[in-house]
Amino acid sequence: MIYLYATCFSTPKSTFLSVIKARFFTTFPNLTAKLVSKHLDKSITSAKGHLDQQYKNCRYTTTTTRDQKECGNIIEEEIITPITECTNLVFVAIKSSQHYSPRRKIPTDQTGRFIILSNKVNQYIMFMYEYDSSTILIHPMKNRTAAKITNAFTVLHKCLCRVVLKPQFDKLNNEPPEKLITKITDTNVEHQLVFPHSHRRDPVERAIRTFKNYFIATLCSTDPNFPMQ
Repeated sequence: MIYLYATCFSTPKSTFLSVIKARFFTTFPNLTAKLVSKHLDKSITSAKGHLDQQYKNCRYTTTTTRDQKECGNIIEEEIITPITECTNLVFVAIKSSQHYSPRRKIPTDQTGRFIILSNKVNQYIMFMYEYDSSTILIHPMKNRTAAKITNAFTVLHKCLCRVVLKPQFDKLNNEPPEKLITKITDTNVEHQLVFPHSHRRDPVERAIRTFKNYFIATLCSTDPNFPMQ
C-alpha cells in the first residue's frame, strides 16, 4: 500500500480516496478505498508537501499595560445585543458580460527559477488555470524571455482549444512582455493586469501553490539517489 501510494506522488489521503472511489485506479492491483483507509498510515512525504504551516514571529504578540486596560474595559462595558429581526437585505450578482463573466477565464503566471536544471534545460514553468474545468495547466520553459513565455502561452491555449474550451479572458501579472500581449490580442482573448505588488489578486497564484505542494511531495516520494534533473 505504501508503494502504490508513493507511485501516486504521496497525494493527500482524502484526495487519494476520492479518486479511487471515482474508479480512476481500477487497473491497480488491490487498490481499494477500504484497504487504503485500513492500512495507509500518515505519510511524512505527504506532510512535507501539503502541510502548510505559519511562519513564526509574524505578529507582535506582547501587550502593554495600557492595551490590557483598554481590552479589559471593552470586555466589561460592551454589551452585545442579539439581532432578532432582519433589517437589511443585500444581494450580489455578477453581470453576464464578456469582461467579468466567471466562465472562460484563464489567469496565467510564471514561477521563479528552479534550483536544478532539467535534462531538457528547463528551469521555469508557465501556469494557466482554466475555470470551467478547474484544471491547472503547465508548460516548462528554459528562461523567462518574451519568446519563451509567448510560446508557452500558445501551447497551452491550443491545448484548451482542442478540447473546445476556448478562453475569452486572461488575468496576468502587471509586467507582461509586449510580445505576449500581442499574442493574447491576436487570439481574441481579453486581458487584464493585476495591481503592482499585489500577487494575491492573481487567481493563478493559488493554483501555483497547489502545484508546488504536489511537486514537493513528489520529490520527497522518490529515492534519495534519484536524479533531480
